[in-house]
Amino acid sequence: MDSDASFSSGSDSENEELVALSRSKLASSLAEKKSIYNADALHEKLEDLSWSEQVAWSETMALTSATPSAVANVDDDVERELGFYTQALDAAREAAARMESAGVAWARPADYYAEMVKTDEHMARVKEQLQHEQKLIADMEQRRKDRENKRHAKQIQVEKKKERDQERKQGVDAVTRMRRERARNQYEGELDMEAELREMEGGGRGRGRGRGGPKSMQRFQPRAKAAHREARDQKYGHGGPKRLSKQNDAFSAADTNSYRSSGGRGG
Repeated sequence: MDSDASFSSGSDSENEELVALSRSKLASSLAEKKSIYNADALHEKLEDLSWSEQVAWSETMALTSATPSAVANVDDDVERELGFYTQALDAAREAAARMESAGVAWARPADYYAEMVKTDEHMARVKEQLQHEQKLIADMEQRRKDRENKRHAKQIQVEKKKERDQERKQGVDAVTRMRRERARNQYEGELDMEAELREMEGGGRGRGRGRGGPKSMQRFQPRAKAAHREARDQKYGHGGPKRLSKQNDAFSAADTNSYRSSGGRGG
């Protein structure tokens, strides 16, 4: 334990000595370093870097404004910035006049296009991607409209089918009533249901063509019967039940005028 403590105390003292030595060396180097200000060398270097007087003004375009910057209150930011703006504007006007007198173009042409940071190939890919996205959006919108139109057309189709079924049912009922009226009024001929339905559908789909309509009354008015029809009606009757129609009763048995006299052997 004592040996470890003595070792750690010895290492700490060595570190302190090293830090003190480094600080003393740094202080001595700073004390020995002297600042050098060689004005002649600086002016000579400035002349080497500056433009010569033989260079054209258009190469430097350096101007010193003749208008003094007189600012009443230097602490006023707005007034100070206005003085800077006025001075720069005067210098710009003088520079433009010098450019025009020297025949140097200084204004941007009306058809000037700045060089793009992106290449034309990159911008073409961007344009193609944007067009593709717009086409996808347009296709989705068109599909949505088509679905809505299809749904609406289907509803209209169902309503039309219901309406046609209702009209056909009304037509069938009207034809059935006409048949009953014909049978009741003893009209001749048979009624063609399909023809009547087509007539009703073609002339307003049964509206105003039903029972009591002018055309139906005109079509089924009774007319004079033909001679052969009269003969057959007189012989066979007008329909109805035929059961027991040819059996004698008390009146027919007593009527002897309808019997034919036939000559017999005993006659």
